[in-house]
Amino acid sequence: TMASLLLRRCRPVMASVLLRGSQIRSFSGIDPLDPRIWNPAQVETERRRLRYRSRQTGWRETDIVLGDWAVLNVDRLGAAELAQFGEILRVETPDIWNYVTNQVDVPSHLQTPVMADIQAYVARNRREQAERGLPEFSLRKEEVKK
Repeated sequence: TMASLLLRRCRPVMASVLLRGSQIRSFSGIDPLDPRIWNPAQVETERRRLRYRSRQTGWRETDIVLGDWAVLNVDRLGAAELAQFGEILRVETPDIWNYVTNQVDVPSHLQTPVMADIQAYVARNRREQAERGLPEFSLRKEEVKK
């Protein structure tokens, strides 16, 4: 019937909405936001979402740093690490920049292996920039013409 066809088509979308933004718990008592129960398709969806989101923070500097880090590292992360990276991306952009550049102490709930890896990536990138005589932070090669 038409109703069953509609339900079959809408069910994946409804599940996606539950996984993304809703804090509603399922009737079975299982939290759909818990990364421990994600199936491989949900993990891959989260990887794509985080890759995109890491380039859309609102500041060019954080877009480049987090976006480049995500391209290099997100594929190797498991569900728990993806959840940690998602938590980092939910923080206000100026705070993210201050945390990843070690300008301020990272709050305890964000002191994760993923944050430590991003901080190491930023420090390594800054060191390489200084060795090449480039400014402490520079944009992509084609944008650095001055």
